[in-house]
Amino acid sequence: MAGKVGIFKTTILKRFILSLLALCLFTTSYCQSFTSPDQNTRLTKKKLRQLFSENVNICCRNSPVEWIALNNDSSSYYRSDTIMLYSDSHYYLNKNYCHLSSWIFSDYKTFRLLETKICQEPPLSTLSVANSGLNIRFSKNGRLIHLSIYKDKELRDKFVIVSLDHIKRTQDQYIYRLTLVRQRA
Repeated sequence: MAGKVGIFKTTILKRFILSLLALCLFTTSYCQSFTSPDQNTRLTKKKLRQLFSENVNICCRNSPVEWIALNNDSSSYYRSDTIMLYSDSHYYLNKNYCHLSSWIFSDYKTFRLLETKICQEPPLSTLSVANSGLNIRFSKNGRLIHLSIYKDKELRDKFVIVSLDHIKRTQDQYIYRLTLVRQRA
């Protein structure tokens, strides 16, 4: 009799854990996007600050704001002239890329750059001291908005923001795509 009680408790515990895991996976993937596209995709410094500071996750408001760039190899993020950042940290799941570069924001102007190799098991993420505590500064030149990345007072990268678009993630979910063009010296 005691053996059956132990098995019964283990089964209930397993079901509870599996249910909790399923709920977490569902809410995480669901909450990374939104169901109706915001019509305001006009590029302004205020809009960009809002996007980099406000988490669109309905269920997970206290999680960090994360934008990802999809790459073919570990150095293509640094070599590419054009970088597309996506507001959904799970967008890569249905794409054929092996490397992610994640901008993980602590506020609208401070982020860390995390590199992840997703085609190996387990996925390997790398965060260096050089890629943490990065600061963004926006500047406007006519109709163009420039995004400059600094580490302390050293300019690390400079981009022109080309567009902010809504793209369809699933049948009824949309995410943002921010297109940046690197400015070479």
